[in-house]
Amino acid sequence: MKTKKKIRIQTFDNEGYQIQDRLVEQDIELATGPKEVHRGPLRIEVNLFEKNDVDKFMSYLQKLVGDLPIETPGKAKPKTTSKGKTVLEPQHREAIINYTLSLKSQDEIIDYLRSEGFEFLTHDYLESLKLDTGITDKHKQKYQWMLKLVKRAKNPLNSKYDPTLCFGIKFVGKKLGTYVIYLYSQLHKVAKAEWKEKRKISFKNTDMTKFPPYMVQEEKDKFLVELTDLRRFPERKPSKFFDRWAKDVEFKDKSEILKRISE
Repeated sequence: MKTKKKIRIQTFDNEGYQIQDRLVEQDIELATGPKEVHRGPLRIEVNLFEKNDVDKFMSYLQKLVGDLPIETPGKAKPKTTSKGKTVLEPQHREAIINYTLSLKSQDEIIDYLRSEGFEFLTHDYLESLKLDTGITDKHKQKYQWMLKLVKRAKNPLNSKYDPTLCFGIKFVGKKLGTYVIYLYSQLHKVAKAEWKEKRKISFKNTDMTKFPPYMVQEEKDKFLVELTDLRRFPERKPSKFFDRWAKDVEFKDKSEILKRISE
């Protein structure tokens, strides 16, 4: 059986803050190439099993750092503003939707959207960002949401997402065989797609953070900021505030972070 290869690409700014962290299908990523040049620090985990893998990766890396031009034939390119933010043009949104609808499984859809810079957000975090997504109450809590990250800030509360194209995918708990697409603040389509992997997933298996309903927004914001710093600085110990709330908040590396308290 042919081994399915994954590639993990992490990019950072010059101060060491993480800009992007993507884990995607290696063959697809190396074939399509990077979407934009990154001239800062980066970390890549790649599988080089054959000479062909090495050749493809070398070409990919040269495009990523700007030594070779990035080419996207037949596909609209994302637009970069004067402030360095990458946003979606109308043709690019349409291309993303059409390609998503051509995929057979939601596992493939998630991998593809991640390769386009989309990230999962919980509905309550989405609400805290006060974005005009047009997502109805019927769908808001039913799905987890993927939006394109426009710019990652040092403070996660200041990160920017593009609200004009939202994908609702239910994969935490009982998975659904449907997903929804919102375009320009309106429901665009309810689509069907099966799952390759049937097992249930909890928030502990994702990059999302789930807060209890009785936490007020100010407490959620404070917790999220500290969680980001604790992940960035592994030597830092959680505060009393963080320790008090951690038992009620679901996030993937809880045990690892709380272990620092007793060290």
